[in-house]
Amino acid sequence: MDLGWKSIVLVSCGAVGLLSLHGMASGTGRGEQATKVTLTRRADAGGSYGTSAYSFRCASQDLKVHRNNVDLVLNNCGQLHVSAHGGQENRVAQVTGKKLADVTALPKEGWLKSCFQPEKDALYVLDVNDGEVHFPVKLRVLEASPDKVTIEWAPLPTVRAEDGEAGVLGTCAGAHDCS
Repeated sequence: MDLGWKSIVLVSCGAVGLLSLHGMASGTGRGEQATKVTLTRRADAGGSYGTSAYSFRCASQDLKVHRNNVDLVLNNCGQLHVSAHGGQENRVAQVTGKKLADVTALPKEGWLKSCFQPEKDALYVLDVNDGEVHFPVKLRVLEASPDKVTIEWAPLPTVRAEDGEAGVLGTCAGAHDCS
């Protein structure tokens, strides 16, 4: 399976997963491949998340992969919770647009830190931050009911062509110690 040169390896949750960023470097959305996920309401507070949760860090709903290190949970209240365990500093904001390609930047305001009521056809940016891994994703709600929410999501590139180039490392003058 060829994922292209713009693939990154996520070494998070103790598992290795591949997340294709094909077509994402420019942020234009051309070639953008969204991942579709369906979450079902979590009625059993004592059990594992099952299909009620998703880990963007592991790109999986599978407990064996994410080991309960999840970023989004459809809880019994019918809302999507964005900080499922201690130490997470995830946040979410609703943004304007009709499709994922319309989302090209992090919003400057409107962030929520605990949960949100998903709205059909609405777009959101989820800023995933567990203290070690930090990256944004954009998501669109395809279906929303108290018992089931279906989303499509893709990484939100944070480096854009209009931001210009980063500087380069200078040339070493000779041998030196490393730290």
